[in-house]
Amino acid sequence: MSSFSIEQLGEADYKEVIDNALDKAQMLIVVGTSKENINSKWVKYEWNSFYKTVSNKAREETRQKKKDSTPYRMFFV
Repeated sequence: MSSFSIEQLGEADYKEVIDNALDKAQMLIVVGTSKENINSKWVKYEWNSFYKTVSNKAREETRQKKKDSTPYRMFFV
């Protein structure tokens, strides 16, 4: 990431750093040492943010494909 520590940031900045990283990610793997850790508010926030980003990208790609395709191509794809 960079030379600064995330702990040094405020909550709003922390979310921005996480959101930027998740926007660039192609995959998210959650690993935890306990159920409580995995169910923490920050892990849930990261997972939900990643899921929304992936869903939005998929919807946009589908819209673009439909826009660029003729009905004939769409039917036979």
